Amino acid sequence: MDLFSSYKLLDEWTTPVSLSKTINTSANENYPFLLPDGITLYYASDGENSLGGYDIFLTKYAASSKDYLTPENAGFPFNSTANDYMMVIDEHQKTGWFATDRNQPNGKVIVYSFSFSD
Repeated sequence: MDLFSSYKLLDEWTTPVSLSKTINTSANENYPFLLPDGITLYYASDGENSLGGYDIFLTKYAASSKDYLTPENAGFPFNSTANDYMMVIDEHQKTGWFATDRNQPNGKVIVYSFSFSD
């Protein structure tokens, strides 16, 4: 799995284009969330920099290179040796959510919420 972008023009979508070779690897990349700034991207990957299973990564778009910066693992407490994914952040309410299967029965997930300050 990889991440792609496409634009809706009237009633049709443009041909999907790979988001970035920096993001898309031989591993699985999935569950993207773009902050309203249009620059900061959160997504999940089970690649080599993962603590285990899917981990949440973040990167920013660099207009100067027209590509994304090297993704960073969000680290603990967002990531664990289980599958952690679907990060969503509401900057106005200073809260966020992510899904994980850590400490859950097989086939179950839990959604954690968190709040933050500036």
